Amino acid sequence: MTVKSLPVDLLHPFFEHLTTDKKSMYNCLLVSRLWCRTIIPYLWRNPFQLIPYDRQHPEKIQALFRTYFTCLTNDKKSTLLKEFKALGTLSNLNSPTFQYQCYLENLPDSILLKSIGSWFPKPEASKGDRLAQALCFKALFEMFIRDAKNLKVLELWGIFWNLPIDNVALSEIIHAIQIQQTKFIQLKISFRNVLISKERVIRSGKQTSGIIESQKKLESIIIDQGGGTWMDICLNALNAQTVSLKEIIFKECSFAESFSLQNGYFEKFVNLYKVEFLDCEGLSDEFLSSLPGQVNMNMYTKTIVFMPNDDIRI
Repeated sequence: MTVKSLPVDLLHPFFEHLTTDKKSMYNCLLVSRLWCRTIIPYLWRNPFQLIPYDRQHPEKIQALFRTYFTCLTNDKKSTLLKEFKALGTLSNLNSPTFQYQCYLENLPDSILLKSIGSWFPKPEASKGDRLAQALCFKALFEMFIRDAKNLKVLELWGIFWNLPIDNVALSEIIHAIQIQQTKFIQLKISFRNVLISKERVIRSGKQTSGIIESQKKLESIIIDQGGGTWMDICLNALNAQTVSLKEIIFKECSFAESFSLQNGYFEKFVNLYKVEFLDCEGLSDEFLSSLPGQVNMNMYTKTIVFMPNDDIRI
């Protein structure tokens, strides 16, 4: 038996082993039609990681947006092409060979935004181009939420402040997540470089809490650079995840103005295995001394890890 004629059930563990070897995976596409059909889902699990954003050479990430654009419904494509001339070169693209959006497992909003933005080369896009980017983002995001059956990780690193036209479509996107009852295993939420009004902080925070509260299988959450009102909103939303959550990570967060993280806060999480505070500030000695279980502190790296239940493993 040649390698080329191996049955499908033997190919899966082989391709699983190659998931971080992009060059070898692309070579496997050319072996046979069977290999091509089998490996495509592996290649398109997390294409944003396989094709990182490069400001100097945006061609690959532009191609990624182009491919996903062809996966939109004909009505959605027609509407976008009719409204925005900047997308005109996409009008002659053929329908995709595979439904690539169905295989996605990790959805990073900031890289998705960059892949769309790379299609608009002007340093300062016109108002029409900015609106086009926002509506393309909305269309693609909703497509992923609807079609990606194995979507496990949602990274909200830029959605609240990168959407150019005043948070356009954000509430509709949140609605799509809740309507489809997407069951994310991990959420990554970042408030990095936020320069918006308190009113929008509260509005976006409530939308964030809606995502957190609606999840049914959430095991891990990472909160990056949260603080103040936003932090309290997120901490209160976690009360809906006291059974499923196993890991909570706070990265560069400030608890100085947070009123929700009190002594005993983590006791209600019955399956919580690990909590990390990475380079955070505003944690009082009284709070740290109240943490249950094993606590490890490294002041050099400004890391605090505690494991409230050593019998639970992720």
